[in-house]
Amino acid sequence: PEHTVPVGAEAYPYHLNPEAAEKALKNPVANQLSPQVLDLGRTKYETYCAVCHGYTGKGDGPVAPKMMLKPPPLDSDKVVAFSDARIFHIITDGQGVMASYVYQLPAPADRWAIVNYVRSLQKLSRGSSGK
Repeated sequence: PEHTVPVGAEAYPYHLNPEAAEKALKNPVANQLSPQVLDLGRTKYETYCAVCHGYTGKGDGPVAPKMMLKPPPLDSDKVVAFSDARIFHIITDGQGVMASYVYQLPAPADRWAIVNYVRSLQKLSRGSSGK
């Protein structure tokens, strides 16, 4: 029901407020590209994100051709310029036609691991394309 929070969960304090999220949130695993963090991020990304964004983040997931508004490539200049907090906020709260994934990914650590995995995809993409 509206204005309720499941038992054991915390309400996301930045709902519909990406600016406040960017100011307040800090990635607790920033720049940690350890196998453990990347494996967690990859597993969660491939389960929840790749269907739209594609396995390499190019916006070419299996359902993307059926979408009227295509998901953005995660290695675009716009997304690369997003702060980690902004990416975390989008995963948590949704943006545009993308719904919130807070119920599928209730653990903040999972969402932060996805942020780091997206950063690793961006580095791979930009390293291979010379950007």
